[in-house]
Amino acid sequence: MSSPATATSAPQRHWVALLFLIAVAAFFLIANNGAYHGYFLDDEMDNLVNTGELLPSDFLGGLLLPRYYTNNFRPAGHLFYRLMGDTFELRFAPYITAIHVLHLLNVLLLWLILRRLSLPLLGCCAGVLLFAFHMAVFDVYWKPMYVFDLLCGTFCLLALLFWMHDGWVFWLLCLLSSWLAFRSKEIAIMFPVALLVYELWFGKRRWLKLAPFLAISLWFGIQGLIHGSSLHADYSMSFNPVDIWHSAVYYASKLLVLPHELPPFQGALVLVGVIAVFLTAAFLVRDRRVLFGLTTFAAMLVPMLLLSNRLYGAYLYVPLIGVAIAFAAVSARYHLAIPIVFFALWIPWNYANLRHLRADALSQAEDRRRYVATLTELAHQHPEITSFIYEDGPFQLYGTKAVELWLHPDTQIIMVREEQPKPQGFLQSPRLAVLYWNNIQRRLEPVVRQDRLASYIELGPKAPVWQLGEGWFPLEGNFRWTGPHATAELDRPENASEFELKIIVNTLYLSRVPKGHLRVSINGVRAGDFDLTIDGVFTLRAKLPPGSAGRTQIAIDADPPYPSEEPKGIAVLAFGFPPKP
Repeated sequence: MSSPATATSAPQRHWVALLFLIAVAAFFLIANNGAYHGYFLDDEMDNLVNTGELLPSDFLGGLLLPRYYTNNFRPAGHLFYRLMGDTFELRFAPYITAIHVLHLLNVLLLWLILRRLSLPLLGCCAGVLLFAFHMAVFDVYWKPMYVFDLLCGTFCLLALLFWMHDGWVFWLLCLLSSWLAFRSKEIAIMFPVALLVYELWFGKRRWLKLAPFLAISLWFGIQGLIHGSSLHADYSMSFNPVDIWHSAVYYASKLLVLPHELPPFQGALVLVGVIAVFLTAAFLVRDRRVLFGLTTFAAMLVPMLLLSNRLYGAYLYVPLIGVAIAFAAVSARYHLAIPIVFFALWIPWNYANLRHLRADALSQAEDRRRYVATLTELAHQHPEITSFIYEDGPFQLYGTKAVELWLHPDTQIIMVREEQPKPQGFLQSPRLAVLYWNNIQRRLEPVVRQDRLASYIELGPKAPVWQLGEGWFPLEGNFRWTGPHATAELDRPENASEFELKIIVNTLYLSRVPKGHLRVSINGVRAGDFDLTIDGVFTLRAKLPPGSAGRTQIAIDADPPYPSEEPKGIAVLAFGFPPKP
């Protein structure tokens, strides 16, 4: 008969494990509570809109068909966006709750895997703590756009846990999980390597059961190599040793949570140091579980090394599973003081980086929230507006367009930068707004196209650009350059007697155009000629030729043009028919 102490040791360990996992979850949620104050990014808005247009058959086909998607369609991750968008729309907090729950589920799955590897309580605690709170993958905890990596980690952990059990049911569950891992993110193409190594060192050499996993990876790997040239440049694979070295240096520095990109020599030292630590652990500890973890890490990192144009710390999330397994095995072989000293240094270092990363993540969150709120108000007040000129802001153009598509479902939205070519009749559209971002007051100030023409235009951010014809360059502060020939439309008042033109002439202009000349024409009739020979800010006035009130065509011609890559005319601050005193 066993002694009372022995009889109660297992239940005590279960309680210790439960309390430890609860403490880790609480620590993680408290440390990352600031994520709930964030807001959607461009890619997240784009994903919400694009997935909202898909049919259930699109997701079903994507999940089931063995097809390689060159447009980066990841059915499992994109289904997350569809379900969350349909349920919570643009309420951001539920998205963070979902990704935090998924991460903590992964922490629990890792714990079960470590226990299945017969690691003692100390080793399990060390491995789980390293994985649960690693600032290299900060973005996974704070940004829903990395849910693809998060879900890939979930399904890889599930697949590995199922593989560690015997029976056809577990084998089928493992196959399904690994398939969903790949349908979450392509990094899972290397996951069968982890199963192969496990089977070689810990399993029963079930090579036949392993064959379908290898065949699936081979199938998608071949498709990836065939279609790789058709992918966007950021997603193209590079087998250049220099590019691979650069990627390896980047991820080595992220693994140590070094906040800034290192100079080449320092980066090389960091990479060599990380490799040396891994090799030392593998040869000194002499535990196959260490080798298993490091092999898993290296295998899952390979796809990331080949994507040298897309280097993000969040991509370490799945490979970090292997590091956690190796670290757990190392911690289990040494005195308790070793992991205690490690975490006494590691956790403060992580938290210091968390504070820095948190400030950066929240720096524009409120700007983005107010930006979307203003766009929403504009959509309610002017639901007919579907054409937009984009002028800067906390969202990029494609993210802003995604917001408008969200607010105007099943509607064609046209959005261009002012300097971009515009569709025929774009500026004359009655459903037009200029999305001007006031960078000083940090707010969006939309300018809605008015039916009535202005009689006087100040060429600041809120100028009615739809009245500008050909020959105008983009806004520079509070002025615009004309081309050698520029036109505009104005509303001529009944009592107008003169035309006014405010221009800037600086010394650089005069050095290239010593004697410039401007001509102003009203409805094709010459109204005034002006010589430009001295620098300064000038208000030029011309008597109006006879004409009726109403819509009036203005032309400004500069001769000779100001020489530049694209010839220019003159810098204009304002023009039009000034009101009578």
